[in-house]
Parts: sequence; C-alpha cells; structure tokens
Amino acid sequence: MTTLSPIVNHLSASEPDLMPWGNGDAAPLVISTFGELEFEYAALRRSCVLIDQPHRHVIEVKGTDAVSFLDRMLTQKLSDLMPGQSRASFWLNRKGRLVADLRVLATEAGVLLDVDAATSTELMNTLGAFVFAEDLELVASQDQWHRIAAHGPDAEKLMQAASGASDALLPGQVRTVEIDRVAVVVERLDTTGEPGIEFFVPESESVRVWVALASAAEAHSIRLRPAGWHAYNIARIESGVPMFHLDFSGESLPAETGVEDSRVSFAKGCYLGQEIVARMHNLGNPKQRLVGLRLNAPDDSESWQPVTGTPLYASSDEGQVGVVTSSTPSPMLGGEPICFAMVRWAQSNPSTVLTMRDGAHEHACTVQASLRFWPRRSQA
Repeated sequence: MTTLSPIVNHLSASEPDLMPWGNGDAAPLVISTFGELEFEYAALRRSCVLIDQPHRHVIEVKGTDAVSFLDRMLTQKLSDLMPGQSRASFWLNRKGRLVADLRVLATEAGVLLDVDAATSTELMNTLGAFVFAEDLELVASQDQWHRIAAHGPDAEKLMQAASGASDALLPGQVRTVEIDRVAVVVERLDTTGEPGIEFFVPESESVRVWVALASAAEAHSIRLRPAGWHAYNIARIESGVPMFHLDFSGESLPAETGVEDSRVSFAKGCYLGQEIVARMHNLGNPKQRLVGLRLNAPDDSESWQPVTGTPLYASSDEGQVGVVTSSTPSPMLGGEPICFAMVRWAQSNPSTVLTMRDGAHEHACTVQASLRFWPRRSQA
C-alpha cells in the first residue's frame, strides 16, 4: 500500500497535486505541482526551488570491498573513487542491457547508491547475487534515508546558509554537513541547467531539515519556493537530461541512451555485459538512439504539443521509425515544443527531418546535434 512522504504530510495544507511514480499499489506518490506551475518553473530559473523526492531510493554498500566490488560490477571506472566524489554509472545484465541507471556516492562513512524507486529492488537482488567472499553488505535503506533537492541559481547559497558551509561544492562533489544538528549528505548535481544540490536526509528528520532549509532561506533573503515534478521535468528536458524508465528502459543498450559517455568507461577491466558494450562501441552502431527534436515552423497557427508515444516517420512511404519519449513546451525557447525521441540509427543524424503524425495532422521536426536544448551550465 502506498504511503505518503512525511514532507507531503507536512505540506498537506498547501493541497499539492499528487501523482504515482510508476505502477502498482506500492508506487510512491510524488508532488506534481502546487497548482502554480509557471511560478514554480520561474523560481527554478531565477532563484531556488525545493523538491521532495520520495521516488529516489538509497542503497548503502558497506564493507572494505565496497568500491572494488562496484568497480568490477558497474560500467563506470570507480577504482579511484575517493570520499567526497560521486559518479554516474549503469548496472547491466549479461546481455548488456540496462538494469539500473544510478549514482555512486563515496562518503567518509561508506558508499551510497542513488537509484530510482522503481529499480531499487531489482538492483538489490541482481547486484547482491554477485556478492560472495567480499567484505561487503548491501543494505536497502529507503526507510532510513529521504531525498530532497534544491535547484536554481541560489541552490548552493541555500545549502551554505542552512549548514554554515563556506566552501563551494563543485559538480560531482559530495560532503556531509549539519542542518539544524542533523547530519546530511549533500551532492552537487546540475540536471536543470542551474546549480542543483541533492540532500540525503535521515527519514525521521526529513521534515525538520525541510523546515530548516525554508527558515534559512527566509533568514538570508533567498527567494525559495516549493515545487513539484512538472517544473523539474520542463527544466531537465531543456537541459538535455534523459531519465531511465521515461526516455530509455531495461530493454536499452548503453549506446542507445544518449548518455553512454558519462556512465561507461572504455578503459577499465571486465564488468557484466562489457563484451556486448565494447563490441557495439568498436564495431557497430545500435539499432536506435535517443535524440533531441525541435518542431519546425507549422504551416498554420495551431498550437500543438506532442505527447509521449507520438509516432515518428521518415517519409510517407516508410513505416514508423521512432517514438517521442518526453516532451514539453520550452519557456526558455518562447514556448517552442521540444522532445526526446528514440529513433532508428539511420534517422538519428543531426539535421534529419522527421514527421510526427497526430491523427489527421502532420508536423515536421528536426533532429538536433545534442540532447541539450538550453544548456546554461554544465551538468553531470
């Protein structure tokens, strides 16, 4: 049975709109919006928003062999990962297809895996099956940790104001700070084109930390606004950040995701699925690839926004060559529709013109050179 995040309960007076994250009765409910999406998005771009994230789970990897074990298992090079650093990686099956898209955080106390809630059980079971004689323990800790994120130009300022930290936190860096006497792991992760701070908070203290962040914003004249998934979703698409289970899936190969370079090391030893990944990298191309699409100028003034699942065609005499995976009107591009789409390799080259078909209407669109539509700042 679905349980509400303690922060959702804390914010119930604001009457946020909720939506399930994934399928099934146990799918967590996340805040989609507080009813003012335009203001939530504007705050993300101009100042700072605070987002509850019950759809993110944490797995603790304990023991002296934690880093070496993960380095042997995951696609990313981790042998030189030091406390205070984080890296993105994939966990694959024997066929080289995705089981999980995750982040590995090294802290002084141990290693944390940040993973989508819909993936955490499968990750625990499949990764745990390879633990034999190592000094290692995988602990599902979603009941011990809660996730909060701050995004916006003032996100780092907010973290510093709440914790008293003075040193800048650079992308890919991890630190443990105190917020209202609670030990909180923070990670710099820019996924919206703005600075982003991810907070790993003890579950029992999540409301306390949320309140402390809000109080720190007020005390330091930081314009802070709670926001939901929809505002974040617009910004992450603009910034070219695809997501597992939305833009690529467990049937995808790393080369199809558009983010292979940030998650796969081609200069490390063996890992599960490596032979297939290496063969694809060295000898061939995947059947399909995730791309960014922009709609060409329409023939009429009709305003139209494609939705997930909208089919794509190369020409009227060919079959379907792809499908839209995520879509949004882009405020930073004057409301222009932008999309991620999974398309056949032959149609994935930049400047390729495709056609979206929606009933009786056809809309031309062009493959972009990058997944990023509006990259203000660097991101992981």
